[in-house]
Amino acid sequence: MPKPVESVQVRAGAAAKTAPEAPAARPAANPGRVEKRDIAKSTFERAEQEFRRAIGALNQGHSADAESALLRAIGIDPSHVPARQALIALMLEQKRVDVARRLLQDGLALNPAQAQFALVLARILIDSRDHANALAVLAGASGPGATNAEYMAMLGTVHQRLGMHREAAEAFRAAVRLAPATGTAWLGLGISLEALDRRAEAVEAYRQAATSGVLQAELRAYAEGRVRQIKQ
Repeated sequence: MPKPVESVQVRAGAAAKTAPEAPAARPAANPGRVEKRDIAKSTFERAEQEFRRAIGALNQGHSADAESALLRAIGIDPSHVPARQALIALMLEQKRVDVARRLLQDGLALNPAQAQFALVLARILIDSRDHANALAVLAGASGPGATNAEYMAMLGTVHQRLGMHREAAEAFRAAVRLAPATGTAWLGLGISLEALDRRAEAVEAYRQAATSGVLQAELRAYAEGRVRQIKQ
């Protein structure tokens, strides 16, 4: 309710003029009704408060308190992505992979196109050799993932593990277009091109991998060895 405007006396000779009162606020059509946007805002703010509390606890090294606050945050608002991301990272750091996987699956159930969640879950599934489900997870985020070099390289890896070398080569090519210095994507491209008997293209991909400057020594030696072997 607006604050009432007090009467102001303005004297001109013997006369006095009073300022008009502010009009009364129009009552709400339904005073007992709570708008949906107000509920949503309140929910987000409560979840955000718990998230910030968790970050403070993490900064002080109190991981148990942080975990509790993050669980409360996503309990209040399951769509609060930063809270879910932080909790997943905490679970992975603690080697609680099964908990992290459930959190990722729940997050993707809310939004299948969340590319970062899809990437992390796919990596967990690849580590457990569940390549078919890893591919299904990545397929759900194919829209936003198409502009993400890490996503495309992961997609290439899954296709390659499934023996789908044509699809793998396409994904790896997209990855190196997005990030030309990605040595592992060049290496994956070389492997799939060689499997497709596209030897000249495979040699070039292996060369790009070897000269990327980011591969571990063992992988660089492998790429260089494949170049020599194919050219014989």
